[in-house]
Amino acid sequence: MREVRTLGRKYAHPSGPNGDRTSRGPRALAAAPSGTNGHGSAKKREVASASVRIGGRLRALRRERRVPLTTLSRRAGLSPGYLSQIENDLAVPSTTALGRLAQVLEVPLSSFFEPSGGRLPENYVVRRAARRAVVYPGSRVHHELLVPDLRGKLEVVYCNAPPQTTSPTYQHEGEELGYVIRGRLRVTVGGDVFVLERGDAISYPSHRPHFWQTLAETEMIWIATPPSW
Repeated sequence: MREVRTLGRKYAHPSGPNGDRTSRGPRALAAAPSGTNGHGSAKKREVASASVRIGGRLRALRRERRVPLTTLSRRAGLSPGYLSQIENDLAVPSTTALGRLAQVLEVPLSSFFEPSGGRLPENYVVRRAARRAVVYPGSRVHHELLVPDLRGKLEVVYCNAPPQTTSPTYQHEGEELGYVIRGRLRVTVGGDVFVLERGDAISYPSHRPHFWQTLAETEMIWIATPPSW
């Protein structure tokens, strides 16, 4: 790979042995508590306890498309028993599993979290204290939506990640832009590697495989169109 030195994404969840990636999926997409300022240690933040009922959304999407559970199981490479547990909210799907399900059902990942329908003008503004947070069990990475929902054509996410956090490798349609608020970030796009510091930005076609790794505690903003979550 070719490394391009300091010039001046996609959201991650830490793990153990495989770089900072968790094997479990998002637990909640809820409003952040009053007083959250979008900066500082993710450990100091708390997220509203209301969980998103992913199971109900999965069942509804599957039935809308008339896809039997056994067919979904075969195409997604997930056991019928596991899918049944997800639909009954007895299991929390991993990000990888959700990605497979979204691909088979031909829907964006956000469909598992957001109801269909338009957005009213009074919901155009996202107040700091009302940002919706995505929480991964056991993760120290914090994501907050800077848009009211993911039903439109724009995805904007604030992310705070500790050092040596590595995101999964993503590849999807559209374009992305990442901006480093503070910290230091290595971004790999295809075979090219870029090191970004405070104030640096990067944009690229997201059909190329891409991932990032924090070289220090890093705050960043990621913008994607269309939404890939």
